[in-house]
Amino acid sequence: GKLSFAASPLPSSQPIQSVAIPSVSSPQSANKISELTKLETIISSGFAVGSASAIEEAKKSVQVLKEIRKCLQEVTGNPSLKDLQKRIRLSLNQISAEKDQVLSKSRDLLAVIHQVGSSSPSLQVWAMQTIAMSFIAQCDDQISQHSGSAFAIAAVAVSLAIQVPKFLEILLANFHEACLMTVPLNLPQDTSKIAPPQRHQLLGWRGKDDPSGEDSFDTYSKRVAGYLYL
Repeated sequence: GKLSFAASPLPSSQPIQSVAIPSVSSPQSANKISELTKLETIISSGFAVGSASAIEEAKKSVQVLKEIRKCLQEVTGNPSLKDLQKRIRLSLNQISAEKDQVLSKSRDLLAVIHQVGSSSPSLQVWAMQTIAMSFIAQCDDQISQHSGSAFAIAAVAVSLAIQVPKFLEILLANFHEACLMTVPLNLPQDTSKIAPPQRHQLLGWRGKDDPSGEDSFDTYSKRVAGYLYL
């Protein structure tokens, strides 16, 4: 149940970028899941193209996303969110490609998960969702540019998943929501089945109204590569 590392640093010369977690002035802002996620739309509409096992995996993730949404609603306004967010941010920002830091930050994040779980299962889901979304954000912010930085983040994620299997469910559900290729699934190219704008949106392409700017083929491809690296 424990990870073991070689004495040398993990294979990345790039430092892990600071993780920016949104303010809890609106408690769900850091972890918002819309009333109907992209994955739910794809499964309920029958758009998914893939093996039977992949579609079944996606259906499981849809149920996990629904559970997360319910828990986030239950903890809205909880006064302990701000302090928990600070603790999570501090640990995430200190992850680096060194064996001791990976083990130390894994222990710190695990302690947060266990602590909140003893008082509130919904708050524990909130904490795990915050951690999972922060890992996924790094796929776009850092890993898409420096693939080697995935090693340290992945090592911490695996460590948490070994100790808390529910975290793995939450992490995978968010990966599947962010990128269908992690299931893996695809969408039909036949425009009589799905219009190109809707297909792009469900595949995660960013439109003109996205705060991060509209995707080009290059920016979209790099972000998808970041998800797959991690």
